[in-house]
Amino acid sequence: MTVLVLVRHGETDWNVNRLFQGQTDIPLNQRGKQQVLRLPERLAEYDIDVAFTSDLMRAADTATAAVAEMNGLDLHLETRLREAHFGIFEGLSWEEIQQRYPEEIELWMRDRNNAPHGAERRDDFAARVENFMNEVRSERPEQTVLCVAHGGSLGMMACIALGVNTQYRWQFQLNNASVSEITLFEHGALLNLWNDTRHIRDLID
Repeated sequence: MTVLVLVRHGETDWNVNRLFQGQTDIPLNQRGKQQVLRLPERLAEYDIDVAFTSDLMRAADTATAAVAEMNGLDLHLETRLREAHFGIFEGLSWEEIQQRYPEEIELWMRDRNNAPHGAERRDDFAARVENFMNEVRSERPEQTVLCVAHGGSLGMMACIALGVNTQYRWQFQLNNASVSEITLFEHGALLNLWNDTRHIRDLID
């Protein structure tokens, strides 16, 4: 079995303003920087063997803080852990998207494979995340693997692991800098923990 310890990146200003971030490279805000400083103590209960992070700044900076006290731990940048690309929706709020792109948002809500201009189809997003998970399962047996990424990609991992239709990934709510845990077996998986925020209760709304 392989244990995945999943951490969502710390807060950004775009999170606060509820803007679609996607693959736009947005830094952590001040509260996000405070949140991620709590991660080393929270993760100390795990014997982590290796760490992977999305290469986007908000995740990579979170991962760097998270492993700061894990001397000698390898931290690998992993593009397959990036958030989905939302194309022309990035940088906009839900209300702005509805106003500017009413036809595109209607099609996208009907089927996430109807990607807006420049965006990633849901099936392509799922395929790259599943490819990463299968690689970790086969190459990291009996290891505990830290994955620092995004709400969308971590929700996608949960869907894939549990056999849930990937259109429901947004139902797997994740707070910034939260910790979750999934055990991967040769066949199947177990969700052990989801969206644990006990280490940052005073730093979330």
